[in-house]
Amino acid sequence: MSEIFDYFSGNYAQARRAFREAAASVGAALHTHHNPATGPGGIELSTETARLGAQDAERLLVVISGTHGVECFCGSGLQVGLLKSGLAAEMPRGTAILLIHAINPSGFAWVRRVTEDNVDLNRNFVDHARPHPVNAAYDELREAICPRDWINGQAAADATLEAFRQRHGIMALQSAISSGQYGDPEGVFYGGRDLFRERSTPWLWRSRWPLARRSSRAERAPRLSDSATRCRRRSASGCIRPGGPRRRSPRRKQAISLTRFPTSHSPVERECTDEVSERSSPGAYPETDEQPSG
Repeated sequence: MSEIFDYFSGNYAQARRAFREAAASVGAALHTHHNPATGPGGIELSTETARLGAQDAERLLVVISGTHGVECFCGSGLQVGLLKSGLAAEMPRGTAILLIHAINPSGFAWVRRVTEDNVDLNRNFVDHARPHPVNAAYDELREAICPRDWINGQAAADATLEAFRQRHGIMALQSAISSGQYGDPEGVFYGGRDLFRERSTPWLWRSRWPLARRSSRAERAPRLSDSATRCRRRSASGCIRPGGPRRRSPRRKQAISLTRFPTSHSPVERECTDEVSERSSPGAYPETDEQPSG
């Protein structure tokens, strides 16, 4: 039996190959859905799906990794572990499992939270036919949240954020920054103006596998499970470490939780971004499916 650490990969290309091999080893129905964007060194990007169980199963468990690309280091490992450990084959009678690997392959490959269009998928699942939520506090603080000049504008930005916190409280500041916004495509936690599907994952909304058979037994409809748990990278070792669960409402608590990846303002992520940019220069990667591990 494989060691648990063998389930986890050091980069997108390794994780994709590991998932494909694990799915093939258990006879899962494997499909590849290409993304027209490219990764570092021009590598191709794709989302893989693996399905186990009868096509006419009454229930379908959907496990997604990589809603936030950088978190797919964890989610991919959990999915590979489900397959290689044999747990995925132990579904109750009448239940099938669908694993969606790296639903945000660009974010995974570039070690970013968002898609190639800067869309935060976790803020994108809203009814875009209705007016989008307005985040007036974000609009007020936009220049402090995302300063145009990080070097010379950081002190003034910090002062603006601190003044807002003193007036309204820390929770109001957190909500202003992270609750999502739909008017600033270059800002943080941008939810997009429409459903993000045309370039990346159109198959998900036209899936050949319905989530559940239409029946009067509505309680049997599946719940979506996102195995893309929260991660962060140490600036020194570059490894992913476990941590305590985040405090949030009981409905959204997860059995396994890792400490959050640093925000876009963190020197650690800026280091990672700079490193990826350097590696993505022409000739940085050989023309192969492999990427050098970080």
